[in-house]
Amino acid sequence: MPRPPRPSELARRRAKNRADDAARQYARAKYGYCVTCGATGEGVVLQWAHLLPGGVEVTRYDKKNFAQQCSGCNMLHEHQPQRYTLWFLHHYGLDAYEELCAKHNVGMSGGNKMRTEDFIRIALDLEVRARRLNDGEREDG
Repeated sequence: MPRPPRPSELARRRAKNRADDAARQYARAKYGYCVTCGATGEGVVLQWAHLLPGGVEVTRYDKKNFAQQCSGCNMLHEHQPQRYTLWFLHHYGLDAYEELCAKHNVGMSGGNKMRTEDFIRIALDLEVRARRLNDGEREDG
């Protein structure tokens, strides 16, 4: 029988879930459409989508690494990343892409492991940003 999670593990999981929810809210408030095909409106399922895989914590919440895609484009991204990559390059540029890739590679090698406090800080920041966007404030980038 597996051991029950320690309180510190539960706190970390809850904080990460809160950061995930905040990132989804932020992406919805900032974009509101599929960045690869432009789909929006009734019947379109928009998802929190990562350019580089979201399993690497150090880039999971990087605002340049995520946007919104419709479910179809998000599913295709695994096999056809060019469309999202082209959107990124047009929107942020090659230097930003290279910086994001370097940050991601450090994370893949186990660097920059995030703590519970990091997830909480990220969640608070993204919640505030989403609220401001929903209230009509503009955000650069």
